[in-house]
Amino acid sequence: MPVKGFMSVTIHVEYYEKIKKIAESKGSTVSQLIEYLIDQYADPSKRAFIDESPSGGFKRVEWIWPGPYESIVLDPNVQRYLSTAWIRSKEYVASAAPPQYAIDKRIREDKQFNVEKMFIISENAWSASEVWNWIANWFVYCFLGPERFKLLIVKERDARAKGIEEKYFDMGIYGDPPRAVGFLTLNEKSAPQTYTWVSPHETLEIDKALARFEALKNRAKSVKEFGDFERLRMQEYEK
Repeated sequence: MPVKGFMSVTIHVEYYEKIKKIAESKGSTVSQLIEYLIDQYADPSKRAFIDESPSGGFKRVEWIWPGPYESIVLDPNVQRYLSTAWIRSKEYVASAAPPQYAIDKRIREDKQFNVEKMFIISENAWSASEVWNWIANWFVYCFLGPERFKLLIVKERDARAKGIEEKYFDMGIYGDPPRAVGFLTLNEKSAPQTYTWVSPHETLEIDKALARFEALKNRAKSVKEFGDFERLRMQEYEK
């Protein structure tokens, strides 16, 4: 007889073993995992992802930022993270940036986690001390191992000169091969508008995102030492 306050359910052993395997990989029990999934489903911002057809998988889902961003960058199965951050104004640091620090613990502790973080800075934001102070916080990760964390900076005008669409100025590519690509749209004051996920089922879009990231890298300056950071910070935007 079930304990008071609890109910028992019957599930096919095949599905039970699948749930058990997932739970153990996350250090949880079966019941804890099920409770977690129920909590996720109850959140309207995440429900769209769960509601997608299990047979075909999701292709494109839109959330309010940050949506499931923190969950995926903290997923130990995501060992590679390519990121572009479009700093249109100094307000970016307060409005769109905070959720990105969710990866702090992983960068410090997970030796297998590799990050390439690229900042695309507009002319309006280039001289803002708030912007450079925020980027300096990311630069610290370079000291944990340049092979694990790469920091790049590109001027928005140089990205546009390459003919790269704004869509790719603020995105995350999660995993290798990618498990998803997330696109964040911003208004002129850097306030997040939408956060759209595209799944690996959209192979053309995934390939384009990877290609655009490499194209942006070709226009970017790599920051490996403090001197690199200071030279860029003091440089005139038009130079």
